[in-house]
Amino acid sequence: MRLKVHQGFEAEDDDVYAGMNERRRSFDGSINALWKTALFNTSAHFYHDIGKASKGSSVTLKFSHAFSLGRGFKLIPNIGAEWVSDSVVDYYGVTTPEVTPARAANFGKESINYSAGLNYLSPVCNRHNAA
Repeated sequence: MRLKVHQGFEAEDDDVYAGMNERRRSFDGSINALWKTALFNTSAHFYHDIGKASKGSSVTLKFSHAFSLGRGFKLIPNIGAEWVSDSVVDYYGVTTPEVTPARAANFGKESINYSAGLNYLSPVCNRHNAA
């Protein structure tokens, strides 16, 4: 189980939010799974808004593999995708009354977000690592 926080915002927080309605802080609860094989690791996460702000969900799937560089050093490339429900996109998006010349409308469609990354793991001392 994991907890993810969505900060939310108010129009007064920054000029970029001027003219926008408040978005409440919320919390997502999640169920996570990790499957390790010799070839790669697969992680899956299901999140749902337990704070009742967006009432939406998301699912993340990632693949990674650790390459040992010797003496405890590792490079860990990863790729993944996250599906986000229309409820989440709609709640955190930009509604028609909030549109400005510098801010386009963004609402109501589920989305898939792709990611790629590279992590580096380095030993701090003989017994500990820092990522």
